[in-house]
Amino acid sequence: MHRSGLAISFLLAACSKGPKPAPAADPDGWQCFARDPAEPDLPQGNVQYLRQRLIAGRIETDSVFVQGGAGGATRLVLKPVGDHLEATLRGQTVTARLLVADGSHWTLSYRDTSRGLVFDEDSMLADGVLTVTSIDPGDKAPTKTAVRYLPASCDVVVAELARYP
Repeated sequence: MHRSGLAISFLLAACSKGPKPAPAADPDGWQCFARDPAEPDLPQGNVQYLRQRLIAGRIETDSVFVQGGAGGATRLVLKPVGDHLEATLRGQTVTARLLVADGSHWTLSYRDTSRGLVFDEDSMLADGVLTVTSIDPGDKAPTKTAVRYLPASCDVVVAELARYP
């Protein structure tokens, strides 16, 4: 079952005209994004805002989502474990791999087979646009869904996150 609204984001940015501005990083290293308003709503819900940073070898990511008319937030700190990073979400291990050392491209994998939640995500930051591609294994063939996130004010993202402590 595809649940990109529960986690994070990412793949190739389909740029329009010219380079996009890089997201303004907060002094503490956060990069903040808002879902591109041109993106269609997804049946499983939408991640509306994201902030992420790579710090001390770990990935920290926070997101605000809307699913089934209700909102919420997911906060993950993925820490180094061997050749990858890990966090716990709802009692299950989330695994990430940095594909580019600066954190501009990384993958995420989540498996909760007891609840039928299995997905992978590929996150890529290019020309200031963050693209999250979710890969749902599906019953017969994988389905990929790419969602674009545009640079946003971290003040706005933090205010949205504060609604869901």
